[in-house]
Parts: sequence; structure tokens; C-alpha cells
Amino acid sequence: SLVIGDNALIEQNVLGTSAASFADPGAATRSQGNGVGVIAGSNGIVRDNLIGFHGSWGIFTGPTTGWLVERNESRGNALLDNRLSGLHGSTQITVRNNLFAANQGQGIDGVGSNSIATMNTVTGNGIGPGVITLQDSGIRFQSGSANSTVASNIIENNVGAGVLVTGDSQVEV
Repeated sequence: SLVIGDNALIEQNVLGTSAASFADPGAATRSQGNGVGVIAGSNGIVRDNLIGFHGSWGIFTGPTTGWLVERNESRGNALLDNRLSGLHGSTQITVRNNLFAANQGQGIDGVGSNSIATMNTVTGNGIGPGVITLQDSGIRFQSGSANSTVASNIIENNVGAGVLVTGDSQVEV
């Protein structure tokens, strides 16, 4: 799914696999791109989706603001580039009640300022071959993440840190 525009709703989809079985379809039929790719637009919602087994990000909200990402499963993404993640966030994003599992890079990454990650389960991420340090955490907030919060998440069995805050980030954990 590629999104360009404000107030978009991406809801109740199965992306990256068949609707009959949420399993890796194999290298020959995998998507090499993102599961959900937002390249422009604000105040959209990504809700109640199964997103898995993509070569790139599971969910990419890019240079946007005000997105709500809730009740999704993002599993087994970043298969072609383990520097990527289950979710690459944006500014003023709310990420809640999701499952991020078995992504080659981080579960959640790239979340900008005035954002919140809460009530998510983030497990078994950073598993890609040759993943470098800082790319293998469950949740990573980088420079520019001022006034953001990580709260009430279940974070377990990720290769690196559960929550990694780098640079000049001002994140309440």
C-alpha cells in the first residue's frame, strides 16, 4: 500500500502473504518494498492489519505527522535490509496495541518528536544476519525525538537493547 494524502485510513488488510495463512510466502513471491508506505500526508490511521514478510519496512510513515498506528501485527519484515524495521515512524505518531515480531532490524524505529509508543508487544527483533549494533533493538528513538514517551510495552527477546535512545533525544521511558 502506498499512501499520498491526508487523513488516509489503512484498515483490515493482509499484506505480504495470503489471507489463508499469515506465513512467509517464500523468496520468489515476497514483496521487495514496504508493507505500508506513507510518503506524504498527515493525520492518517493504520489499524487492524497483518503486515509481514516484506523486503523493506513493514510500516513506513516517513516524513509525515500525526499518524495513529494501532492493533497491527508487523512480522518478519526488512528481509532485504536489516537496517530497516517493523515500523519506521514519524513526528507526532502514536503507536499503540501492536505486535512487532521477528523483524530483521528493530521492531520500532525512527519515531520523531512528540510521539508515544505504548501498550505494544515488541519481541524477537534484530535477528537479521550481520545486524550491526544500534540496529538490533526492540525500540529505538534517535536524535530529534524530543518530548516522546515509551510506556507500558512488553519488550522481550530482542537481540539488542529493549529500548535504545541515542543522540540528543529527550524520551521518557
